[in-house]
Amino acid sequence: MAFVETGEGVPVVFLHGNPTSSFLWRKVTPRVAHLARCLAPDLIGMGNSGRPRIGYRFADHARYLDAWFEALGLDQVVLVGHDWGGSLGMDWAARHPDRVRGLVLLETFLRPMSWAEYPAGAVGFFRDLRTPGVGERMALEDNWFIEQALRRATTTELSEADLDVYRAAYPDPQARRPLLQWPREIPLDGEPADVRDRMVAYGQWLAESQEVPKLLLTVQPGQLVSPVVVRTVQDAVYRLALRMTGLPADAEDATQEILIRVITRLSSWRAEAALTTWAYRIAVNYLLNQRRRSALERRELTFEELGAELADGLTEYQGPDAGLLAEEVRLRCTQAMLQCLDRAERLVYVLGEVFELPSEHAAWVLDTTAAAYRKRLERARRQVRAFVAGNCGLVNPDAACHCSRRIVAARAAGRLQPGNLGLARHPTTTGVPAAARQMHQLHDAASVLRSHPDYAVPRARSEAVLTLLRSGRFPLVDQPPSS
Repeated sequence: MAFVETGEGVPVVFLHGNPTSSFLWRKVTPRVAHLARCLAPDLIGMGNSGRPRIGYRFADHARYLDAWFEALGLDQVVLVGHDWGGSLGMDWAARHPDRVRGLVLLETFLRPMSWAEYPAGAVGFFRDLRTPGVGERMALEDNWFIEQALRRATTTELSEADLDVYRAAYPDPQARRPLLQWPREIPLDGEPADVRDRMVAYGQWLAESQEVPKLLLTVQPGQLVSPVVVRTVQDAVYRLALRMTGLPADAEDATQEILIRVITRLSSWRAEAALTTWAYRIAVNYLLNQRRRSALERRELTFEELGAELADGLTEYQGPDAGLLAEEVRLRCTQAMLQCLDRAERLVYVLGEVFELPSEHAAWVLDTTAAAYRKRLERARRQVRAFVAGNCGLVNPDAACHCSRRIVAARAAGRLQPGNLGLARHPTTTGVPAAARQMHQLHDAASVLRSHPDYAVPRARSEAVLTLLRSGRFPLVDQPPSS
């Protein structure tokens, strides 16, 4: 197997798909080479690699890729995969979990698919490619993948010089056989079964390997990772993760992990609840059981400690941007309040009091009975109400702590940085809730904790999926469909 190598350090392996080669990464690896050892192999039978007389099935590519990893002695690898390269990377990672340092995926097969959900514009072409005789004419004789598919699959036109690089690798029908086999390896409606089973296996590994960082990149227009699914749930999932972890950076990491689980388990959704409610259930399972604790969780705050901290150093702030800084204090303080609850109590409180899910919906998300959920919610309510009534000037005018009086102390402690207002200036969807616009109407603990903006996933995390599905606004939960 041929490969391109540049740089030193942690090995980062770039895996291409069909019908490309390591040439795909020509503008990427130079930007990474000063940080890592970049390796971009040509899959067997592709690019400049050899062309043995094999079937070029998924298992064949995996076997040769295994041998390549062993020959180079690669360990603690970051895998970057596009298209079939992503699938091969996930398959390798699932079978070598102790040797994976991280995973980056783009437009790849996260799970088996059905013809019904395959990109509509591609169904006809791929049915033809999988039809004996027709596929051979398209891929082998007409060189359809190079002359047609590559042009259609790029948003910026490929130059003739770039196309010539790909043409040179597949000069005749025999050389193009790997290109034809790939579309016949896509597990659609369960076939081929062996590839389906491998995707199911690496999908399970993706969901269970919380210790391995993963980055899923989505694009618009996309083909393989449904942008509709991501758009539909991403902001709601992010808001839940932010309320649970407390800080945007931790919430972004958690959201990436949760979205991967949502996509890889999409085939298990049976419309027993709205898609967003179903995604909440997956998110709750992850957030409740993740081994890594967020920065705020590591403080192990109690209500008593938070109350003492809020009472210390109170003084009226007279500097610039007083209103904006007070808003940041308020938002951070309510996040800290939630951290005083343990994870299970926090989830119950956020779903019931902050997101205001009906008890039967929240109980389904938490996999418990409505009666048990209501009891747990009431216990969490009592703790939050008692704290807010005794400490928060927004609810109790006689309480010592008011947001504007916490600015000086928060800045001195390094918890408020005017140049880095992570919540007050956080990206949002269009508009903010009425409770956040009309602070003078706050009257109880629930409304204080509920009155955050409609946070959106930061653009840097996913350039393609920042708008909401319904006219730019996203309800916290849709009603389950009627039976």
